[in-house]
Amino acid sequence: MAMTPPEPDEEFAARQRANLLVAAIAIGLIVVSVLLLIWLKHENDIQDCIAAHHLNCAPIDTDQGR
Repeated sequence: MAMTPPEPDEEFAARQRANLLVAAIAIGLIVVSVLLLIWLKHENDIQDCIAAHHLNCAPIDTDQGR
């Protein structure tokens, strides 16, 4: 039983889907990386504030649903 090679249009469509999937994964990784860097910067700023003996480095919201 010999398998016939896929049609050029089918092959192009399969490559296009694979490329879109890889692009979506790459964009997702970039977004997650940027969010992680922002979060780490915020945590570092809080640590620097505490190390400098400042008060109110991470204020707590006491507005209880007003």
